[in-house]
Amino acid sequence: MYQTIMVVLAILLAGLLAVGGINYINQDTALRIEVSKTLEAHADLLVGTVSIYKSTNNGFFPNSIKRINTLLPDGNIPALPKSMSDFSWTTVKTGGTRGICISGYNSEGLDSDVAAGVTTFAKMRALDLPGSVLYSDACGQVGFSTSEPDLMEPENLTNTTSMAVVIKDQ
Repeated sequence: MYQTIMVVLAILLAGLLAVGGINYINQDTALRIEVSKTLEAHADLLVGTVSIYKSTNNGFFPNSIKRINTLLPDGNIPALPKSMSDFSWTTVKTGGTRGICISGYNSEGLDSDVAAGVTTFAKMRALDLPGSVLYSDACGQVGFSTSEPDLMEPENLTNTTSMAVVIKDQ
């Protein structure tokens, strides 16, 4: 009886792995999800805070992220996970377009799983709000033109040492 139970459990485990695939036990998937969900929460918080700032300042967009700190809980943006130590939030103003930007830089190369999480966040945000997300190698280099396909596709980011995702102010 004991052997029968063990055989059944082994078959069930093999079936679970066959259906779930390798990602079922891939540890990097958890990091990508953590990065994506953290950025989603941060972006929602910052977009809302920027809206409040603009309401109280006659529609003016904040010059820096520090200008909105007083409106945030505990007076600061919540900390990013340690795996994202190369990333930070800033505000960007180019011409008549404004936005908040998450950017990362590491001269030795960004962690590919963290970069994949940032890309996942950007793709999900772009699905929710089409035309609101732009990609570049750095926040200051974003041209804010949604007609330029190289700025709209994260696959076109060839620089592995830096990346930036801008959420345009609506």
